[in-house]
Amino acid sequence: EPLMHNLEAIQLTYQALWLVLLLSAPTVLVAAAVGLLIAFLQAATQIQEQTFQYAIKFLAISLTIFLTAAMLSGSLLHFTQRVMTEFPALSKR
Repeated sequence: EPLMHNLEAIQLTYQALWLVLLLSAPTVLVAAAVGLLIAFLQAATQIQEQTFQYAIKFLAISLTIFLTAAMLSGSLLHFTQRVMTEFPALSKR
């Protein structure tokens, strides 16, 4: 029986880490793509202004968070509700 309890805890941890990866992926991918695009543009034009790069990245990340907030918060809410519902049964074992 303790083995089952450990397996369930491991499964919940795996699902939580996978959820973190999915929740952070859009923002990280957009930041990487915009950073790469800005780097190419700066190399082509030889404009080496760092604040320009950070401002564009900030705007792109903010827009990504704004556009994906409903989907991301829904996934997080669903996972949290499931964990809170299953927690009493897991803690009684």
